[in-house]
Amino acid sequence: MPSIKELINKLEKPQTKFIDLRNRLVHIGTASLQSPERARVISTNQFILLALALTLSFQLYYLLFEFQQMFAAILVHTIASGVYILALVANARGMHLTAACAALAGPLFFQVPAICFLISAESGMHVFLLAGGIFTFVVFPNNQKGFRLVFIAFSLLFFILIERYFTRDLAPIKLPETLLTNMVYLNAIGTSLMIYLLSSLSHRMILEQGNEIRLQAKSLEMLAHTDVLTQLPNRRQIMSAATTPLGEGNSFVGVVAIADIDHFKRVNDQYGHDCGDEILRSVACTMSSSMRPIDIVGRWGGEEFIFLLAGLNMEDAQPIMQRLRVNIEKTAIEYKGQLHYITVSIGAAEMSHKNSFQEVFRQADQALYHGKQNGRNCFIASLSDLHTNEAGFS
Repeated sequence: MPSIKELINKLEKPQTKFIDLRNRLVHIGTASLQSPERARVISTNQFILLALALTLSFQLYYLLFEFQQMFAAILVHTIASGVYILALVANARGMHLTAACAALAGPLFFQVPAICFLISAESGMHVFLLAGGIFTFVVFPNNQKGFRLVFIAFSLLFFILIERYFTRDLAPIKLPETLLTNMVYLNAIGTSLMIYLLSSLSHRMILEQGNEIRLQAKSLEMLAHTDVLTQLPNRRQIMSAATTPLGEGNSFVGVVAIADIDHFKRVNDQYGHDCGDEILRSVACTMSSSMRPIDIVGRWGGEEFIFLLAGLNMEDAQPIMQRLRVNIEKTAIEYKGQLHYITVSIGAAEMSHKNSFQEVFRQADQALYHGKQNGRNCFIASLSDLHTNEAGFS
């Protein structure tokens, strides 16, 4: 005798297969699409599948009557089913606008008017036209407003005409009042499901577009504050970090250092700018890995880099920057099979509440200039920050 777990597994298998089939049908034609176009195609597929399911439900309902009496109605729904299937095929082949138009035109211009003519407006079939009007806002973007307006206008026009002229007296198929009432209930349920589906799809599309906008804004913000080549903070971000007030009007306090790659122009001239770019990327990586987690490393421009060492005085910052200088000196940078060894010169100055970033940057730049004049590949502290007569360290 099979266990309860085995029985549950047997019951779950058909359900799982059905869900997999539904997911495959819903995602027809979406493999190469991005949001929001992908969401619109999914919405079209879901609309088609729901309309097809409702159409087949009516087919089964009509089988309760004499076949000859309902033959015309069955034929109408059969043709409509073929239109929905063709719309799915169009989506699968990338003809998304054609699929959306077919999904709307089938019931609007053929299925709904034909059934309402055969059975009368009292069947309630024309209520589907209202759902079709809502569907236009889901599948047609703003650059296809013309399609949206055409389908909405015809939906309202056909709804009014059917309600006004397609009476029971003119209907070729005469059904009892109770059966017409059942059809109205079925149409009401189907239309409610359709409107609920469209509302949920619209909500999901709004959420997806909102997420996409937030991601784009975040990406633009990152681009505005990041150097594209080295992925380090750029000058704007460094200026903001150094000058933005912290706490009660206090800005950055610590050591500001500037590093400049020695003889970088010679590298560019001899090996090309691509080699120079590779050196900049490698140096940036070495700099980032050589600093403390709280330190900020950025590219100031060209071959110049800037450092903000928060909470340190010059005596504390000196071994950190010396270690950075040595790490860069020892790092071999390979480009097209050739190894390049480069050095940097570093100038630094202390920043406190008493001086501005511009003033400290100028002092660090002057220290860097002295380092360049005194043989390069060295760390030079601003004279105003030294407690000895030494001009720097190398």
